[in-house]
Amino acid sequence: MIRAAPARPSDDIVVHLTGDHRELAVAELDAVLAVAGGSRGEALGPLTFRCRAPRGGADEVARRGGLLRYVGVQLSAAPTVEGLDARALDVKGTYAVRATVLEGAPPGTDTMAVERAVGEQVRGGRVNLDRPSHVFRVFVGHEVALTHQVYDRVDDDIEERQVRHRPFFKPVSLHPKYARVLVNLSRVHDGQVLLDPFCGTGGILIEAGLVGARPVGIDAQAEEVEGAARNLEHFGVLGAAIHHGRAKDARRIIGRAVAAIATDPPYGRSATTMKEGPRAAVGDSVEGIADALEPGGRLAICLPEADMAELFEGALTQELCIAQRVHGSLTRHYFVFRKPGV
Repeated sequence: MIRAAPARPSDDIVVHLTGDHRELAVAELDAVLAVAGGSRGEALGPLTFRCRAPRGGADEVARRGGLLRYVGVQLSAAPTVEGLDARALDVKGTYAVRATVLEGAPPGTDTMAVERAVGEQVRGGRVNLDRPSHVFRVFVGHEVALTHQVYDRVDDDIEERQVRHRPFFKPVSLHPKYARVLVNLSRVHDGQVLLDPFCGTGGILIEAGLVGARPVGIDAQAEEVEGAARNLEHFGVLGAAIHHGRAKDARRIIGRAVAAIATDPPYGRSATTMKEGPRAAVGDSVEGIADALEPGGRLAICLPEADMAELFEGALTQELCIAQRVHGSLTRHYFVFRKPGV
């Protein structure tokens, strides 16, 4: 992953999201910004936002996000490319200027012409289009923003954590980018404990550990507990606690309440639901899950049916529901529930 220190301190960052699922990506961005102490601002395009964050916040956003395409520190903004102030581009080392055309850009916008116009203002350094030390990306939409790259999805390793690359796996596991989304929707902070009470092969726990949380898992199947431990070790997530037990006994098993819970319960009538259907398996665990959550803490959970939210009524308060169609017989509903309190 290319990480370059911002060319100058700034509270303005530009975030470009992947096109996987816009509503889910925006919800995740809002959660990540909240954890980083920032907020989402105006849209430069359907998937591109100018955001506010504390200084250094661009790195925090880039480190956490699962559905991010690009993060950069804004150097200049103007109605047109000609109006950009590129005097900050005093480069030491190698660099490249790249342009991205967004919806709302003037018809016929030529990316090469944009790159050339900005590149001509760069002082110092030398051009290297293959492996530059610094990347300056220009977003051209209804407004133009010049940014210094902090993160580019092309350089990420999230695809290397797909199910097939794990020493122990089952094909029903969430893709790591969506496991990361669940972790982020819980708004867990660095150093806080995140519990997955249906941890399965540990995909959510891996992502929790990689964003700096302290992962704790529970699963009813001893094979899954052992396999999850192997997977976490394989991806360098050390020190996680994984327990054999039932989600309904979470508070007793871990001996304390936790700051956040993220989980994707098993959907099928199988051994992983102890021969129960998903509604019965989740319903039987609601009280235990709520008891294991600190006041003010959040549960981020995938459910196969939207009306399963009623199982949590009286225990937790619903904040979010986003549907994601996976295939003809499965729609995942991403819910966020908050425990009343602080």
